[in-house]
Amino acid sequence: MAAAESTTSGRYTLYYNPFSICSLMALLTVRWKGEPVSPEMAVDIVEEEVDIYTGEQNREEFLKKSWKGQVPVLLGPDDLKLTDSLEITLFLASRYPQLLPDALQGAITAMLDKLHQVWFVSLSFTAQEGRGAGIIQQIQDIVAQPTTSEDYKAALQRKLQYYADSYQADPHAPEIVAREQLKAQTYLAKIADLRAAHNAGHDSNWIFGSKIGPTALDAHTVVFIARLIDAGHTSLIGRDMLEYGIQNLKAPEWTGIVRNRSTLHSLWERQEAAKVSKVEVR
Repeated sequence: MAAAESTTSGRYTLYYNPFSICSLMALLTVRWKGEPVSPEMAVDIVEEEVDIYTGEQNREEFLKKSWKGQVPVLLGPDDLKLTDSLEITLFLASRYPQLLPDALQGAITAMLDKLHQVWFVSLSFTAQEGRGAGIIQQIQDIVAQPTTSEDYKAALQRKLQYYADSYQADPHAPEIVAREQLKAQTYLAKIADLRAAHNAGHDSNWIFGSKIGPTALDAHTVVFIARLIDAGHTSLIGRDMLEYGIQNLKAPEWTGIVRNRSTLHSLWERQEAAKVSKVEVR
């Protein structure tokens, strides 16, 4: 991971991973942010990829940037440090009114809060993939190494505690998965109602219609739909929202981020392996 951390006026660094749903939400928000309130309020972002599948997020250097040891993270002038996609989005919205129009502020923030109450891990991975257990084991292995400093151990233990506090039940237990599926369906049904109310029968790309354009709610919802599709949960989406999602997943802003990759690392790996096998057969 490059260490290019911008601290000059107006310059920011966004640490992300292309297979992290919350990173993708932040990245698409950046792409759809529109124009700033004023040139002085513009946010010039440098994007730095963090390889969470080789454990870069658990390195001591990164834990100093984000005590959670997660992406996305936005660092900026005056010691700005935002460590989740919702914080990052609301910060950008304070400078880019396209993301959070005044008249819609209450509706958008309320729906974003509902979306981020969903346990994405429950809908993204299966128990067999061992995603959560793998993260915990990796941290425990580092803590057990005799060369790990006491400060580094303390930072890793803090991350473990955050993970335990965030998921006080097994996120892959059948009853938890069912609960999160219902939350996803309920959320998307409410978004569909919002879109119907604001489009007056017109087939706009955006939740609040073409006159408003893409908001922060569009950015986060489109990414959520993409993840549900990739994880095999298309049945949770609903016909109207599936059409909305698919048309926006064809947008250059999105295709420029994912570059023909799945939002799931495991699925992308299988796709890449299939490509290699096909070439070998030929």
